[in-house]
Amino acid sequence: MSKKDITIICMLDHPFNSNPHQGIVNALFEKDGNEYYPINTKDFQCSTEQVFIMNGYEDIESKYENSLFELRVQLSNREVKDGACNYISTSDYSSPLKTKLACAQIFDAPVPDSNKMSLTVYSLPKATTIFLKENDMLHGPFSLESYDIKNSEQGIFEIKLATLTQEIRSNDNQKLLQAYHYAKVHQALVQQSFFEVKEQHNSLTFIGDIRTILNHSEDFVDHISDSEIVNKYGGLIASNPQIRGFSKAQRDLIRKQVNDIRQYNQYKPRFQRLFELFDYTDEWGSARATLMESFISSDKGTNVLKEYIEANKEDYFKEERVRFEESLKNESVELKEDIKQLESQKHSLETAIRSKTEQLKNTEIQDDESDQVLANKLKDNIDASVNESKHKLEEINKKLEEIKSQYSTYKKLAEVEDEIKGKEAVKKHIDKSIEQLSEQKNKIQVEIKDGNSTLLSRLVELKPQVDMLSGVMPTEPKNKVIFDTPVNYNVPKYDTEQQQRFIEQLSDTLASYGRKIDFDDLANIVITMSQSQFTLFSGLPGTGKTSLAKLIGKSIGLDNRLLNIPVARGWTSQRDVLGFYNALSQNFVTSATGLYDMLSQMQNSDDGLKNSPSIVLLDEFNLSQPEHYFSPFMEMADNESERIIHTGDPATPQLYVPQHVRFLGTINHDESVQILTPRMLDRSSIIHFDELIDGASLSSLDNSKNSVEKPTISGNDFIKLFNPTGVNELPEEIYNILNSIMNILHNDEAKFGNQVIVSYRKVKAITNYYNTASSLMISERLTALDYAICQHIIPLLNGFGEGFGLRLSELLSQLPDGLVKTRAKLQRIINRGQLNLHTYGALS
Repeated sequence: MSKKDITIICMLDHPFNSNPHQGIVNALFEKDGNEYYPINTKDFQCSTEQVFIMNGYEDIESKYENSLFELRVQLSNREVKDGACNYISTSDYSSPLKTKLACAQIFDAPVPDSNKMSLTVYSLPKATTIFLKENDMLHGPFSLESYDIKNSEQGIFEIKLATLTQEIRSNDNQKLLQAYHYAKVHQALVQQSFFEVKEQHNSLTFIGDIRTILNHSEDFVDHISDSEIVNKYGGLIASNPQIRGFSKAQRDLIRKQVNDIRQYNQYKPRFQRLFELFDYTDEWGSARATLMESFISSDKGTNVLKEYIEANKEDYFKEERVRFEESLKNESVELKEDIKQLESQKHSLETAIRSKTEQLKNTEIQDDESDQVLANKLKDNIDASVNESKHKLEEINKKLEEIKSQYSTYKKLAEVEDEIKGKEAVKKHIDKSIEQLSEQKNKIQVEIKDGNSTLLSRLVELKPQVDMLSGVMPTEPKNKVIFDTPVNYNVPKYDTEQQQRFIEQLSDTLASYGRKIDFDDLANIVITMSQSQFTLFSGLPGTGKTSLAKLIGKSIGLDNRLLNIPVARGWTSQRDVLGFYNALSQNFVTSATGLYDMLSQMQNSDDGLKNSPSIVLLDEFNLSQPEHYFSPFMEMADNESERIIHTGDPATPQLYVPQHVRFLGTINHDESVQILTPRMLDRSSIIHFDELIDGASLSSLDNSKNSVEKPTISGNDFIKLFNPTGVNELPEEIYNILNSIMNILHNDEAKFGNQVIVSYRKVKAITNYYNTASSLMISERLTALDYAICQHIIPLLNGFGEGFGLRLSELLSQLPDGLVKTRAKLQRIINRGQLNLHTYGALS
């Protein structure tokens, strides 16, 4: 395109029946810098209000079927007849909207309640920013979250909106709109910014340049929802250590202490709403109790309760078990006392029986007839007494046996306690032995260290003599490479607008070198390199991996800070990539890669402020096993890493690797390279090039000398600009999609073959990526998540057997249609695996 190109915002109209590669798009607004004007009010002048697409209309249609997009156009160099388009373009010059503030669509509808932001409309939304019109007043802007088709024949749609959660500022950094607010603007004040487009059965109305619209605001309305109030301000209250709950007494305490919260004076109405929500908890308490009672009394509730108790019985009955054991011990003591008493009674009864028996014998000896009657009577009494005593003795013996049977359990318990005491004595003896061995180990280490120092001193003394006998001459110092790269790009703040500005300027610089890359693809590369310690460009040879990496470094102006290291086969340790300390010569012998020299010059704490980031390009990264030669750098994938490399050099024992040093590797897939291990895959972000570089992404534009200023950003700004700030959590919809994918991959049923574990490190990386990229990649709702899954989860899908193929097919069936790239890559993995005897691999 020529220097007279005009950038417009447009929407699809129709293709030509005779040639589907050509068609017409409707022009809505003209872009001039950061401002937008309705067409035919500035440079763009055409009575048709349309643009003729000479080639690639079907590509534009597939990308922007239901959305607005940007297009670079130019005047036709042919004679234009009346009623024909003055402007022409091709699909190569189309791109998604760079900002949601470019324009908005207007719907005739009142503002819905903040707790249920949905309404019915009668035309398909084309813009992601919405204004609502009621009685000649515009209310907005709102963000379009999603839409559902209620009746396609009648054109009825239900859209879900959201109040903007970030403030809007003007180009000179003046606040135009607070977060969670919408503006009220009279239509007559901004009528000149309206633009109407006729569709088949509808008339769509758009308004351009949201910042200009907000300059005419008459009033602002706080539209924060109840759930957002609880999350945002309830958390502030809960952080007070004196607040232990939200009971009625605690709520009175909250009202007294709320003045200490810094945001209270600014947001008094919101805190008042929060207090009202607290008051609802009393009503909810009784309702909740009724609902819980009704649920538990049902069959389903009973089953849920049983399952919960069964799953948690160890904790659930822990306290009860302790009480039971204590009661058993107390009962044991009581039983022992009962046994003593019963045995005493038994002894007394036995003595009595013997006495009565003796009396009976004496009575039977008496032969006197005169005493016969008395003797018989006495005998009968004694017999009765003896029988009664025997009966009592039998009962005592029976009870004694029962008690002794129960007591055997306690006897075993005592034996176990004695055994535990014996084990504890053995443990103390072992601990003492370990302590003694540890002391011996420390003494041996000291002796070894002293011996090494003595040997090293002796070697140093002998070296000059050895050098003289060997004829070794001192080496000349090599020329020192300067790795400083002064910064020329200023980042006034870390927000979406500055992210977009940097990527656009980088895109322009790449285009001046002859390389044109889609905005989303370039944003993906920049964000990934900023957030990931190890970024890998994957693909077959010849797909442009190395050339693009070098060109990005050149376009940012890294100079020597783009350190190109060709990996050689047979590298096995740190010395191959960094160097080693020679004890004889007492100096560090650096590797030819230059990595040691570069890191040595980065040891100043202000290096990241004065100089650009550094990209260490490891070409053919997996020609040797990375875990071997690159092992010292592997742990830097974690934020908790101290980023220290141990050199073995007494003069410089450690090298600090700054945060703004990023490692970029290119990997191929053939029999000459090493397979990446799960450890490496878990720590890397892998960007596949088979789809990244295609006919639409590579364009041979003006490849003359570069006249565009290179955006040489500081190392610190490069890291901070593309990393999320504040609360870093996924929106509920995105979290549910990611959780569904992980559940399928983690499912351990045998029919699905081997599991695929998505680690916490990967989930954190996806969260960081999405929260940065989602505000930049606005062409589709799930674009940012699509890129994140492609480079963090898809490379993990390696397995064997029909079961693993069934797992992948199940995953494909559950993926939303919006994950276009993920679905395509997964389908390709399944197809290749079925052809390769059920051997599935993402990097094959």
